Amino acid sequence: MENGTIEHTRLLVVASYPPEGGGGGGVIMRSLLKEYPRDRLTWLALRPDRTKRNQWYEPKVRRYVFPLYLPAKMTRFAGSWLVSKILALLEYLTAAYAYFIIIKSQPEDILIVADSGTILPAWRILRGNPALRFHLSIHDDPIIGASLSKTLIDSSALDSAFAVLCKRAVTVDCISTRMALRYKNHFGVLPIVLTRCVEDSRLIAISQRPVKRSGTALNMILSGWGDCPPPWPDNLIEALQIIRTEQPINLHVFDPRFRSYTEHEWVVYHEHMPEAEFDSLLAQMDLSYAPDPLTPVGRLFAATSLSTKIVTSICAGLPFIYHGPHDSTVGDLLQLEPLLGVIVESNSGQDIATGVRSLQVNYQERALACRVFAKKHYSARVLRQKFASRFDR
Repeated sequence: MENGTIEHTRLLVVASYPPEGGGGGGVIMRSLLKEYPRDRLTWLALRPDRTKRNQWYEPKVRRYVFPLYLPAKMTRFAGSWLVSKILALLEYLTAAYAYFIIIKSQPEDILIVADSGTILPAWRILRGNPALRFHLSIHDDPIIGASLSKTLIDSSALDSAFAVLCKRAVTVDCISTRMALRYKNHFGVLPIVLTRCVEDSRLIAISQRPVKRSGTALNMILSGWGDCPPPWPDNLIEALQIIRTEQPINLHVFDPRFRSYTEHEWVVYHEHMPEAEFDSLLAQMDLSYAPDPLTPVGRLFAATSLSTKIVTSICAGLPFIYHGPHDSTVGDLLQLEPLLGVIVESNSGQDIATGVRSLQVNYQERALACRVFAKKHYSARVLRQKFASRFDR
């Protein structure tokens, strides 16, 4: 610190995705790094982003992207000798590329966003450079996440490498108190709990906005992908068809699985959009919806990982329907403030419809509760300071 100002370290972020990508994890990183000086920030993506999207991250950060990946169609040969050899070669090449960028960029600190694409290359680098200084950021448990996404990476190797990274990191952050306690018990480290943050000025503006419906029709949004097995999303569509016999309701979605449902005029599919444009869309919504799989692995996932869709909903002042387990991090939020939303732990369309109805009974109280909770827990000023203080020397 010089003359009362913070001197930010030269930070290298290592993630599977480029600055514009990453789903919920990307939203978290963009929110925490928004005010980090761009001349002190470098981004290394270990997997290219093959989607076509607008640039959300302005001004652009200095970036490097590893160009190779295993096409999804190769997963049909998951047990083959050739695929295993390709994976091993990709891991080696990825680690070599990452180490080259570390040497080239000469960061003072490295932040590794832990998932199935970064853990093994990072472990390989650390094995050859045991004194390397790095921090770890965990948004979804990578072992459970790998099982949920059915990655081809060997789970035992991933588990062992992740344990090494957790124990050797200078600091660790994760997305929920449950996850922090899990890693304390497993690895003897106590992570900082960090999730996405929202500009304080925006939270104030939302808190001053009158609580009212945007029109005669309800507008509900699924702000990311659902990633759930059948009968989803048929059961969600069924639920909204039931609601539509009582009142108009529109569903706004970004998940490509809903393209086939746009034959219904009330299912509105959106392409990826800049986050400022997305915030404007949120301001037109009344409710939000977020699912987690009601499967054994999905329940494990929900027990530690907190859906960024839920945090986004609260920060926008939108009561939510969480279509997932009660025994979850979302359930913990509702213990703190029951008015934030409702949980539907059922694959029945009728039950989902009941959840939508229940949010309307005391809608104004719920919307106000979301605003108060967001100002208390998701302030950008507070969370960014908490994030950046990890890199103080």
